[in-house]
Amino acid sequence: MSVRADKRVTLMVPVDVDEETVEGFYTELHCCLDESPEEVLLDCSLLERATSTHINTLWQARSRCEETGVPVKLTSVTYGLERVLMVLDLYDLFAAERDGVEARVGARKHDPDAVPPAALMLEVEPTVDGIAGAMEALHKHLIGLGLGEILAFDLETVFYEVTTNIRLHGELREGDTIGFSAVTKDGLVHLRFEDPGPHFDPTSRSSTFDPKRAMRSRQRNGFGLAMIKRLADGLSYEREGDRLNILNLEKKIDRNGGNLNDL
Repeated sequence: MSVRADKRVTLMVPVDVDEETVEGFYTELHCCLDESPEEVLLDCSLLERATSTHINTLWQARSRCEETGVPVKLTSVTYGLERVLMVLDLYDLFAAERDGVEARVGARKHDPDAVPPAALMLEVEPTVDGIAGAMEALHKHLIGLGLGEILAFDLETVFYEVTTNIRLHGELREGDTIGFSAVTKDGLVHLRFEDPGPHFDPTSRSSTFDPKRAMRSRQRNGFGLAMIKRLADGLSYEREGDRLNILNLEKKIDRNGGNLNDL
């Protein structure tokens, strides 16, 4: 949906990243650019969390505006989006209204006398609602661990990225689920993802990412692995027989990892 104020156009960036929705967003952007606006604003208020597909959508929108000579700016930037853009060293390449980051995650309440759960095991339905429900369960689990807010948010972002990528590209059949576990041991949080899709080893691909070179070459993808590697402290892949992809990630625990509201 676009909103016009004189020759300034605002486009809502979609939270759903399925192919049809993203293509609809690009079509709307092209229609706006055909009218030669003075500026395009990309409203990011729906992106409480951001995946590499969201970043790619913003990247492509920015490139298409540049090609037509129309200035583009992000507005209503959420904490989740800001965090991912900064992790990828992309924030300064996107002009953004510096009016404060919106929708920051609220403070986590932790009972210091509570016994932290040793592990979380989930079977995640590869749907938007299924991933959202699993995210809520992970959120509660991390609260119970008493982790620093930034650390917990990064773990939730990794979970969202991996499960969304499997949902969109994992070629899962009806009834298939994503196996997930989060285990805390020896100062690390271990995340394990299992899916029955075709063989896919993300660690076999280069994760080298230079934002300036990406801008010059108009890179179209490759943000996901770089994002995960920068948010996690360890990443490995294995294939079990001919039926299961297993992705393992680990993150060092820093219980003084910072409060989001102090940033």
